[in-house]
Amino acid sequence: MAIRVLRGMKQPLRGGPTVVVLVRSGAGAEALAHALRAVAGDLTARFVSEPAAVPGGMLLMVDFGEDVPPAERERLPDALARRLAEAGVADAEIGPAPRIGDRYTALDRFVPVARAWLLGRAGPGAPLVADRPAPALVDLALSWLRAAHRDGHQLLALVVSTEIPLTWRTARPVVDAALDSHGSLYVLSTDFATGGSVVGLGEFHRHGLTLGTGGADRSPAELAAALRRQRDLLRAGADALDWACAGIYEEDRFFLASHPHPADPRSAEPRPRWYQILSPERLALLDGPPEGGNELPGGRLELTSGSPEDWLTGYRGG
Repeated sequence: MAIRVLRGMKQPLRGGPTVVVLVRSGAGAEALAHALRAVAGDLTARFVSEPAAVPGGMLLMVDFGEDVPPAERERLPDALARRLAEAGVADAEIGPAPRIGDRYTALDRFVPVARAWLLGRAGPGAPLVADRPAPALVDLALSWLRAAHRDGHQLLALVVSTEIPLTWRTARPVVDAALDSHGSLYVLSTDFATGGSVVGLGEFHRHGLTLGTGGADRSPAELAAALRRQRDLLRAGADALDWACAGIYEEDRFFLASHPHPADPRSAEPRPRWYQILSPERLALLDGPPEGGNELPGGRLELTSGSPEDWLTGYRGG
């Protein structure tokens, strides 16, 4: 047993001010996290992230800043090895985290995207920036992604620009660890060629999330059906929502990161969107309930503007 530094660790340390390290070990999460937190005091760095647990180890992102020379950055592996040994970790492997590659540029061809935005209920006295989306919203999002998953697609998480392969058994632990330590991530199901579905967690000051699906293998009828499934999901999770909407928008050109403007819930006046749910708190911001709404349990209101097929025509935005 030994603490090993992989040969490929030097290249990212010499290549730029920001590096993401993967420490693989069978040691307990508490010992690993203690060692990775302790190393921050050994470094001249602008930012050191909280450790993020992943299957088989932990991730650590270090931003040294532009002024720290490569020789100083290259102290990181030795400092990690020393802190791991002090924490009682006898067997570990220190190396660069797997970075996302050029294939992710193909995802932005998956347009139009059937997208839903979900803003969680922060509750009275809650901070502007939440710790993380509510567990009920995370459950809702992952259940949606599992239903959208297709044979032959990969299941992946993207955390601090690092790609983490997932299974449905490991997905929730990775999501929880990333939300607890980093605050946001993407989980996606895709073949990088024909289409895919994605969940963005930690949106809207970390209270909310987004859902998206699209691609060349999605016909207009399938995209319309996807929007209706998103509507049904929003209805099912309405108790946990302050505001939510679903639609297709001309401005929404990026598969992973959705354009926030057409669906910004901070606007008191609802803009045209195919489907929306407004909580009592959201309705209180308005002069009165919008016309044409349908009442839901708990004082909520749903609004529907046209049909999904209408919104697919020319990718019309709100």
